[in-house]
Amino acid sequence: RVRLRDGARGRREAQRGREPPRDASPRRRVMAKTDAASPYRFLRPLRLHPLHHAKLWYFFTFLGWGSITPFLPLFFSRAFGLSPDEIGYVNCTRPLVAFVMSPLWGALVDHTGSHRVVLFAKNALQGIGFFSLKLIPRSFAVVWAYTVAQEMTCCANNALADSATGQMCRCFSR
Repeated sequence: RVRLRDGARGRREAQRGREPPRDASPRRRVMAKTDAASPYRFLRPLRLHPLHHAKLWYFFTFLGWGSITPFLPLFFSRAFGLSPDEIGYVNCTRPLVAFVMSPLWGALVDHTGSHRVVLFAKNALQGIGFFSLKLIPRSFAVVWAYTVAQEMTCCANNALADSATGQMCRCFSR
């Protein structure tokens, strides 16, 4: 009879619906949890811990946000012909809308209990909004209304991502 290593034995036990052996390392126990009926079982062939995609989300979100934010005033000036005062009004509107909408998004997520679904829907709406940026007319009122609508979908993404990551950490710490 061939002697199996702890990791192979743990995966086989998880496939049969049993707990992995107690002597398996914490990483093997987590990977065994991904083998069972889990929404993260697609990560098994990659041998990634289920929380790595959260790290990638944070990395790419802040990379994109940090690289586009300094150039927004220049973009509004050249693409839409806005004056410096109008650009200031547009940029000061964003935190005010986020101040109002973030608690509403949080209440919606707490009420429904589906952090990941709401976060995915918000990111999809945000992407549609960014791709429709070329379609809006060159007017201050339209750009301001677009900014308000876009910020309504963009705000609270980090708070929702933190909440979803916290749920995953609680799920995999058991």
